[in-house]
Amino acid sequence: MLRFSDVTVRYGRNGTGDAAVRNLDLTVEPGEIVALVGPSGAGKSTVLRLAAGLVLPTAGAVEVLGVDTTTLGRRSHRSVRSRIGSIHQSFALVGPLRVAQNVAAGRLGRWGLVTALRSLVRPGDIDDVRADLDRVGIADKLWERADRLSGGQQQRTAVARLLHQEPDLILADEPCSALDPARADAVLAVLTAEVRRGIGQGSDRALVASLHDAPLAIRHCDRIIGLRAGRVDFDLPAGQVGQQQLGRLYALDGAGDARPAGAE
Repeated sequence: MLRFSDVTVRYGRNGTGDAAVRNLDLTVEPGEIVALVGPSGAGKSTVLRLAAGLVLPTAGAVEVLGVDTTTLGRRSHRSVRSRIGSIHQSFALVGPLRVAQNVAAGRLGRWGLVTALRSLVRPGDIDDVRADLDRVGIADKLWERADRLSGGQQQRTAVARLLHQEPDLILADEPCSALDPARADAVLAVLTAEVRRGIGQGSDRALVASLHDAPLAIRHCDRIIGLRAGRVDFDLPAGQVGQQQLGRLYALDGAGDARPAGAE
């Protein structure tokens, strides 16, 4: 589903800035549910942007769904992108449009121009849209304007849009950041269930999520990758990640250990 080979990303003019990730080797297989954890600036969002094709590596190779994305033409890239579902920290909703229209846009990659324009008036698959909103607990917001929702409701709308897309690879950048603990658990359970549902139907799927709450990641994900300063600090099954690994990962340089968000 995803393979990084000796990947380095440097931002700044002509890629001469500090490395956001460096010499990173990473493989995600079909069926895996993977959490990226680590302190701010560890490179978690950069990993997801690389996987989504939004950032190109300064060095190394990125393979997504079996394809080297750095070599794709525009049409081929669109075909691959239609199989990737992303949840961004900014939610990426169209504020003046209704919730139903934002969720229906999850299938935009499958549509031609006429269908896309028609969906701006009224989505054609409204029963499916309502069902996906119901899975995240806001079916009653179907015809609300997206910019009139609370932050948490907007985040759940973004999750429903991804569910509606039914992607093969789910990339979630802090999908629970605007949610209370109970709702965060519920939303992450929905995302992991979507991967397992696809596998049960004979479809290869995987989830890679960046999460600031390490205990939440351990509860829901099968594999935890700890990133620090753009490098992998540990890569372990969730059941093998404890305070020793997390304490080292979140330690403040020269100031002892810092507890990760949500840790006891």
